[in-house]
Amino acid sequence: MFEAPGVWDAQHHPQLAQRINPYRLHEFREFIAPGPNDWLPKLVTRDNAFESLSRTAYAQAWAVTFYLMEKQPRQYGEYLRKTV
Repeated sequence: MFEAPGVWDAQHHPQLAQRINPYRLHEFREFIAPGPNDWLPKLVTRDNAFESLSRTAYAQAWAVTFYLMEKQPRQYGEYLRKTV
């Protein structure tokens, strides 16, 4: 999540594109290109994807984190505080 400069310095990098990690976005788009599947419940409930397909799993986790931080930052922060 924190690789892009806009995440660290929103004042100097205010555009959405500056908060996106283009490499992770590309990997995620390649992963979902074939169509919908049940990847999200598996990602949230299991760790085995990080053992066998770590780059793909990281791209999935990045996409979910990015979406939640952009769309529901307060609720996502509350969720993280409860799960730490």
